[in-house]
Amino acid sequence: MLSKFGIADDSWNELLLNYTAGHPILTLRDQLETVIQAIETYTAALREWHNDPVYPPFLLGDLDHYEQLMQLIGLCYLLHRQDLLPRLAALQDGWFAGEDTLYEDLIGYALPDRYDVDHWHHCDAYRDIVNSAYGDAPVERLADLSQYVKRWYKTSMKGLPWHNTHLEPNQAGYYGYWCFEAGAVAFLQGLDDSKLREFPYYPKDMVDWARNFQPDSPELKLGRCEAGQPCPQAGTWWTPAKPDAHRHFSLGEIMPAFPDSTYGATIWYREAE
Repeated sequence: MLSKFGIADDSWNELLLNYTAGHPILTLRDQLETVIQAIETYTAALREWHNDPVYPPFLLGDLDHYEQLMQLIGLCYLLHRQDLLPRLAALQDGWFAGEDTLYEDLIGYALPDRYDVDHWHHCDAYRDIVNSAYGDAPVERLADLSQYVKRWYKTSMKGLPWHNTHLEPNQAGYYGYWCFEAGAVAFLQGLDDSKLREFPYYPKDMVDWARNFQPDSPELKLGRCEAGQPCPQAGTWWTPAKPDAHRHFSLGEIMPAFPDSTYGATIWYREAE
């Protein structure tokens, strides 16, 4: 079980690090699914260990667990991977369906017939983002969300294992600080987030990407190819499944796989000319 937790944790940290390092956001869409798959595998082991068929991977009373779950839900919206939300809900609902306002509100943007509840975990840390969903006007909702983002790093998340890791001598454990759930709320509510962009942990470029996303764009059709499929466009391609795996492929050439990679499925991305 511990090894499965390690794989899930490493997968999550790698996604954070790749975003922090400036990897193309398109590549994170597939990587997010790899994270969810790793969490599902870990959860299966947890449930067997606890002899509980609905034991969740994230215990909402634990701030560290709660924060990661809200970030994952936020990423599902920002990366336009709402198809992953039912899988997250299946992991959590056995214990926590109808038990938390923020969880229900965020999931409820994509999944119908969720619960209407008026209590949530970690009330002080998350009060402002919860309130941002209930303001009468956009200016009120933005004010609450701004207060949430302002307090997020210095106050609300203080004391979590990753907090201030950038101050370690070798920055050990630092993968980046990102308030994805706030970006998702701004995106979903169509708020003017210009005042939020001064905060370095607000994922402004991902919010822009989410707003400009076009599911039928050439970037998606021609810029991504799964292993075993013919290359859709000649050029230089790379895959996060193998470091430094940059090479030229001809049109129609079969894209190779790296089955031993710990990253997950081999998916190739075309480099910009």
